[in-house]
Amino acid sequence: MVDNYSKLSSIRLPFYQCWYSSLKNKDISIDEYVEANKLYNKHNMVNMFDYLKYYNNRDVIPMVEAVNKMFDFYRAKGLDMFKDAISLPGLAYKMLMNCSKANFSLFEEKDKHLYYLLKNNIRGGPSIIFNRFQEVNKTLIRGLKLCKNITGYDANTLYLWAIMQEMPVGQYKHIKEYNI
Repeated sequence: MVDNYSKLSSIRLPFYQCWYSSLKNKDISIDEYVEANKLYNKHNMVNMFDYLKYYNNRDVIPMVEAVNKMFDFYRAKGLDMFKDAISLPGLAYKMLMNCSKANFSLFEEKDKHLYYLLKNNIRGGPSIIFNRFQEVNKTLIRGLKLCKNITGYDANTLYLWAIMQEMPVGQYKHIKEYNI
């Protein structure tokens, strides 16, 4: 049995049979294997370790550069994105509190039930994908009804739209009943 270090220091890519993916439960295509070998030879890689390092750097370096740009953007606004908040809504909230001249009112002790009323009625959270693949006239909805139409929406920019809208600021007023 060859240890993992010996496999990484091998002077050529592993044979085609070694590229089976247990995650996908299939082999790579012959074309993908040929392409991997071309890349290996083109960049004068010495061993499998160099090949893995090459792919890691193609993935990680752009991500690190993007995070650094984001970090610099928020740092210029007086925020540390790793200390002040861990999400876009959290950073937007901090920016709103730091940059706005508006008067944000807190609830008084006698009206703390209003705080809990608002808090308990706020909804949101991560989307849950029930099926990764749907097909019109083939996928069943809840196992009963045939899917006739598929529409996808992406609401990630909704936060940016929302923070540009007028915000409820100033002293709050407790209205016990609405005249309808």
